[in-house]
Amino acid sequence: MQKAKFQSFFSSEAIKIVARMNLSWRAIGVAIFCLILVACTTDAEEEFDAESVCPAEGMNAYGMPNRGTFIDERDGQEYKYTTIGNQVWMAQNLNYKTSYSMENDSIVNCLDCGLFYGIAGNLPSRDMIDSVCPQGWRVPTEKDWNILLDTIGRVSEALEVLLSETWSDNKEFQGSNQCGFSLKESGYIKKDKKETYYGDYGSFMWTQTMSRPYYILNVFFYASDNNSKGIKFQEDFGPEYKYFSLRCIKN
Repeated sequence: MQKAKFQSFFSSEAIKIVARMNLSWRAIGVAIFCLILVACTTDAEEEFDAESVCPAEGMNAYGMPNRGTFIDERDGQEYKYTTIGNQVWMAQNLNYKTSYSMENDSIVNCLDCGLFYGIAGNLPSRDMIDSVCPQGWRVPTEKDWNILLDTIGRVSEALEVLLSETWSDNKEFQGSNQCGFSLKESGYIKKDKKETYYGDYGSFMWTQTMSRPYYILNVFFYASDNNSKGIKFQEDFGPEYKYFSLRCIKN
């Protein structure tokens, strides 16, 4: 009889323990699932941290305030600049007049669109690469642009962060401009022997990088009314003169 009671007691206690163990494992499983879900949600909803990537206050590696202005001694023009990561970029398009620059007459109310610089037959002019930027600044390379985009993060995030709050007349596609880069939709110019064509969408920026003989890379920022948005590198070649905007980077 005592043996039977013992067996009965053992069996009931064992069942309770197993039940508690099952409950514990279930609880552990649920907890792990919740942690994974929270981690994924946090990553997805994590906002761009301008204070760590491109703070407006403080000093950069050049001993300059992170954001400010400088004077182009060649013509006395004043330009804004901004620090993003370890790079210092002009926060306006270059507006220095040369023998290979033009103004985009189709752009209205664009104080920072600057001039457009042409490369005959897409062969990069050494004059442009070596001397078009103010002293202490240079035409950026493909690598410079890639470092900028990597510093900002995902391409979709980079697009929003770099675009001005007044990117274009289409209010649906304005940027946050959190890094003070202030990029605007400045368009482009194509010119051949017959006519000059003004494009009024996107923003095209020269690099000094040749992707292959006779091809030079430019960076194309676009955000149009058909929900097409992005940043991509393009190579251009052709008999016509192509005029794009230019941002200089600190040496």
